[in-house]
Amino acid sequence: MYPKDNVLPNVILVVGGTRKLSWLRKCKKKGTRIVHRLDGILWQHKVSSCSLKIKIVSEAYNWLSRIIRNIFADTVIYQSQFIMDCWHRQYGKASCKETVIYNAVSLSEFCLGSDSQDNSLPKLLCVEGSILSGPAYIQPLIFLSKRLYDLGLISGTVVYGHIERGGYNKLSSSATLKLAGVIPREQIPHILRNAVYLVLEVNPPCPNSVIEALAAGIPVIGFDTGALAELVPPEAGIIVPYGADPWRLDVPDLESLESAAIKVLKNWQEYSKGARKIAEERFNLDNMVEKYISVLSPES
Repeated sequence: MYPKDNVLPNVILVVGGTRKLSWLRKCKKKGTRIVHRLDGILWQHKVSSCSLKIKIVSEAYNWLSRIIRNIFADTVIYQSQFIMDCWHRQYGKASCKETVIYNAVSLSEFCLGSDSQDNSLPKLLCVEGSILSGPAYIQPLIFLSKRLYDLGLISGTVVYGHIERGGYNKLSSSATLKLAGVIPREQIPHILRNAVYLVLEVNPPCPNSVIEALAAGIPVIGFDTGALAELVPPEAGIIVPYGADPWRLDVPDLESLESAAIKVLKNWQEYSKGARKIAEERFNLDNMVEKYISVLSPES
């Protein structure tokens, strides 16, 4: 439903933020419960080169989210412990009930493929909504792709998602990289085959792409920033120390990432089974839905 429907909801689930604060206030006064599901605090606009419009929109989003959390929410859902800690550190604890509910996927949609145990070399795979052009994103990808290819451990690297122009120009010149662009979501389960997944995002809140990779039996490698270590235990991949300041988008420790990738590739089957097992135990969509229903129900 929408505010224009003139219907008083029993409960409102606000995902991220909304400009309709007057409607939230009106409903709350009449007894509607408000559940606020929070993403991370936007921060990269403060340390990277971007337009004034992006800076303003990012600050407005943060402000709206903070107002809803601090004034209107009866319960706050964080996507990860990392996100909760970020909000507590910057704005303090919320005055209402708080809980963490991780994202999840359909384990039947994202599953082990029939070709998951073929004898061909795996590929290095990246699936990101947006890849920034800064060196913290571009250098690990170029470095790792070339090193692993030269060692004969991968067939190549495939990158899916929107790439900023500056980054595209740098990546397109690499012979070991294939830039596949943006694809429909329904195609993603089909590309998660015989690969190692490299996480490029710095301080990710709770990336769905990582959970999808785990469910498909794709081991994950990346740096210990954001919620990544919460999602990927040692049996499902290797998360290494960043080796610099991620909040400034410094270039990370590339050698430690290379060592992690080599170890995972040489023990791919073991890590693949571990990835699927973790997804089954922690990231089943049905379990996530039950948790949301519990929070949204009047008894909560």
